[in-house]
Amino acid sequence: MFIPYMLREAWKSVKSNDGSPGVDGITIEKVEQYGIDAYLKEFGEELRKQTYQPQAVKRKMIDKASGGKRPLGIPTVRDRIAQAVCKMILEPIFEADFEDSSYGFRPGRSSKNAITAIKEHLKQDKAEVYDADLSKYFDTIPHDKLQIALKQRVIDPRILKLINKWLKVSVYEDGQYKSGKDNHEGTPQGGVISPLLANIYFHLLDRIVNSSQSLFSKHGVQIVRYADDFVLMGKKLPEEVIEKLKNLLHRMGLSLNEGKTRKIDARGMKVLTSLDLQYVTTKI
Repeated sequence: MFIPYMLREAWKSVKSNDGSPGVDGITIEKVEQYGIDAYLKEFGEELRKQTYQPQAVKRKMIDKASGGKRPLGIPTVRDRIAQAVCKMILEPIFEADFEDSSYGFRPGRSSKNAITAIKEHLKQDKAEVYDADLSKYFDTIPHDKLQIALKQRVIDPRILKLINKWLKVSVYEDGQYKSGKDNHEGTPQGGVISPLLANIYFHLLDRIVNSSQSLFSKHGVQIVRYADDFVLMGKKLPEEVIEKLKNLLHRMGLSLNEGKTRKIDARGMKVLTSLDLQYVTTKI
């Protein structure tokens, strides 16, 4: 599963992103001083023999652009390499399934593509916009339901076991270790694999909204999503569509931040978006 050339490519990816050391204090520079070939060979043996155990995630709080703090989990360099290999294996599989309306954390896609899609929908007079803000999406993804979504396309138990270990890993914060064994939800922001897992889970909603048989399609409603930020757009957004959305999110174990979620009438206006798709409106 974790063959040498994949470990080498994963190492290159982790090195290019640099980043802070995890709880073990091992930096990129220390790995290079030790010897990359020897390091990857030893690590590959751990993975082959299935003796590898992820270490705790070092948590730090970072400022959010919209105010407040966001928890960022920093895995060790070794765990980042393992997650990068796992991502290399899983991403092509799920990319074949993902909807065109999803733009965040996907190869060859960006926030600019999402903006273009929004503008195209506006040209089609889909000017009623439901700007949705999810409450702590990454922190509330249910592990059991995520595993169900994974098992639809992944049959290798070793991959599923590894992902479960990363989801359950303990957290080091404020000088203390907090066990993650009892965690039943959340995927740490900062992990290499986390954005892909977040997209895999939210694909469930993308697929329903875009289904030709759905209530959303019946009313001509489109979704544009960038990671956990998304909008519904239509010529009309009847209340039953909004209620259907809320019901689906509830069934997925997710909820809207009602204080930041809003409905916008963009007729005679254009919708612009920042990198995290926080929408503002301006006169044309």
